[in-house]
Amino acid sequence: VKLLIAGSGPRASVTKLKREISTLHVNAKYLGPVSFTRKWSILSQSDVFCLPSYLDAYPSAILEAMSDSVPVISTKEIDSPIVDGVSGLLVNAGNIQSLADAIEKLANNPNLRHKIGQKGKSTVQNLNWIKQARKLIKLYEYFLTHR
Repeated sequence: VKLLIAGSGPRASVTKLKREISTLHVNAKYLGPVSFTRKWSILSQSDVFCLPSYLDAYPSAILEAMSDSVPVISTKEIDSPIVDGVSGLLVNAGNIQSLADAIEKLANNPNLRHKIGQKGKSTVQNLNWIKQARKLIKLYEYFLTHR
């Protein structure tokens, strides 16, 4: 297993993260912020995408991973289209053991990774702009005609 960590954060946290990777001698690499095109290259080579966030409002990173059929592990505390065990795996934020168990579950089960990845992709395909705009129009029409 190789862990790639992408994104940014407070300088002190990044420094601590780099030190931990070096000290623990784990197969991990901090990539820092990644460009839009590089992000897709990284996703296409990934078996699992993990966003163990404590708070986030419908993060696009999850949608991007799902659209590329990469199974997602995230937290119950954030807003996302993931149905636990169907289109992704959800854990409680801060529960390290639960996160590790979810990663191990997907690492050891390629069929489950594929199934969740495919369901995630189909979930995101239903969220495209045209379909969402049509739903919004229908909602407005309903409220305008049912006052």
